Amino acid sequence: MRRRLSKKVVEETVERFDPHEKKDIDELDEDLEEADSDEERILEQYRERRIMQMKAEALIPRFGPGVRFVPAIDWKREVTEAGESVFVVVHLVSIAFVNVRPGV
Repeated sequence: MRRRLSKKVVEETVERFDPHEKKDIDELDEDLEEADSDEERILEQYRERRIMQMKAEALIPRFGPGVRFVPAIDWKREVTEAGESVFVVVHLVSIAFVNVRPGV
């Protein structure tokens, strides 16, 4: 019984507690400025980390040199063995039907 009563008293005291109750306007303003500067510092740190992450991601090649002609002799090396992290889009044409020049 006594333990329940003590717990109840503690919970009520915590609920009623106001850390700013005895502060004047200047102290409250100071607290707000400190909170704002902490928030700005945290956001700036996040921003810097994110910029570094984006720069690192930008260095990772995502696309090859672009559209290019791959002759049959290079097919295996360029397409089949391109690697698991490389996506290859193939557009097959017949030079007999389309006016295509190698390297275009």
